[in-house]
Amino acid sequence: MRFLSVCSGLGGAELAFAGLGWECAGVAEVDPAACAVLAHHWPNVKNFGDFTKIGVEDVGAIDLLVGGTPCQDFSVAGLRAGVEGGRHDGVMTGMQVRRLTPTECARLQAVPDDHLNILYRGKPLADGPKYKLLGNGFCINVVRWIGKRLDAYQKSNC
Repeated sequence: MRFLSVCSGLGGAELAFAGLGWECAGVAEVDPAACAVLAHHWPNVKNFGDFTKIGVEDVGAIDLLVGGTPCQDFSVAGLRAGVEGGRHDGVMTGMQVRRLTPTECARLQAVPDDHLNILYRGKPLADGPKYKLLGNGFCINVVRWIGKRLDAYQKSNC
């Protein structure tokens, strides 16, 4: 299976599909910290940058397009408009909780503890970019499960 990852963030699809024998045709990410994480973990995978500018001639045939566009009103990318932003669904309000650490956020999504412990601009990646990457990510185990189901379907229909 050959896939293209857009709005790639911390590389959730790449982590999820590791071990399935799938080929990553490329990633498309513009956030500098995310680009650094992707380049650190997958140095041989091309980053196409803005996914709206990718053509089939750039990537070739793919079996799957996967992406994690930001949850507009709650992400850093959406300027954290919150419940007043109007582009959210089913979020409970009125509860007070403590802020999770980046490591706790990573564990909730099955991201390895050290995955974001990279050098970025010559320094360890700060918590702010880590929160942004994790906030725009998705659960690795869920995406891996979907990948396994797609793999089984493809093998049974070939």
